[in-house]
Amino acid sequence: VVDTAMPAPSRPRGLTLRQVESMADADGAVPAWCWAPSYAPLHPPPRAAELLDGDDTDQSFAEFREMAARSPNAEGTGRVMLRPRRHTVRLLNLGDVPQDMFDALHELLAAFLGLPVDASAQPLAIHPAPATGRKKAAAAVDETRGLEFPLRTFPPASRGEPRAVDVFALFDVLTEYVRPTDAATVAVTAQPLAEDGWAVMGRACGDRVAVASVDGCSLRETLITCAHEALHTLGVDHCASFRCLMNAQAPEDGSGALHLAPGTERKLLQVLREAGQVEEGHEGAAALARYGALERALEARGLAADARWARRKAEATRAAVAAVEADGRGEAAGDRDGTPARLGKAPRAAAEGTESGHHDGVVSKRQRRRLA
Repeated sequence: VVDTAMPAPSRPRGLTLRQVESMADADGAVPAWCWAPSYAPLHPPPRAAELLDGDDTDQSFAEFREMAARSPNAEGTGRVMLRPRRHTVRLLNLGDVPQDMFDALHELLAAFLGLPVDASAQPLAIHPAPATGRKKAAAAVDETRGLEFPLRTFPPASRGEPRAVDVFALFDVLTEYVRPTDAATVAVTAQPLAEDGWAVMGRACGDRVAVASVDGCSLRETLITCAHEALHTLGVDHCASFRCLMNAQAPEDGSGALHLAPGTERKLLQVLREAGQVEEGHEGAAALARYGALERALEARGLAADARWARRKAEATRAAVAAVEADGRGEAAGDRDGTPARLGKAPRAAAEGTESGHHDGVVSKRQRRRLA
């Protein structure tokens, strides 16, 4: 067993107190696999374009673990406890996303989250609002069940562009399609999305449902949005301490982070533990297996720079854990929640492959612009 605890008084050098608190237990303990000085070049602070005004606090690990006992917050973050029988992320194509892009998104999202992502059943399709005439509503259609759900829309920013679909109207429909085995349902559409007249890339609500638009977005941008909103449904809030996929805002130039800050990664590993994908005490091995799967998926889809980041982080993590072992501090107790940083068995999802497989008025504050 490896000593994974850093007592509260010994703050890691080079980090602010807020950065330490973003990854530490209430008593200040940080797992060795979660932070090492060699990680610093890989985890710079966020840029101004990645933060919203006034959004400068982080969700602590202890607060994350309490999310299941709280009502969803203003970011649309709420979660249920995952279980081995409720650990699937369902990915829905609302009928208008090109199949090759959807297949790539499916593969990448599974590698990023480390959870089974099921895209086998596609019950809904969006019919956009007519470009002309008095009818302004779009519709979500379930042809199998013979159902049609009207969807409110907002006028476009420019003449000739399609009307934007109201995310709340979509949430009302999507919550009816969440299965007992689903930890989260993420729907993607080529239609523009809006909430209260603001165009948005994606939104989450506290009922295990999120939606993202591929309108004008690259595969990389769509993956960032889908993973961001999926993590909200799993209980993860915005990150303001490091550059992170969970930064509150995505830069307009598409350069947002496609990786997790250390504290955010720790929360994802806790989710994987609850889901039965990672054994307690093997988080270090799980992190390495996730980086390996993510590097391969990113490389295969032409995202070479992001693949290199995953490889560098895996190398740094492996070295950090090896250094702790070499220090001979492995006889000490693990961190407060019993998560030693030793390398053990790989998580099941990485070892066995990945399956293909009523909103409350709160939404994630992702990048937005005002519609006319």
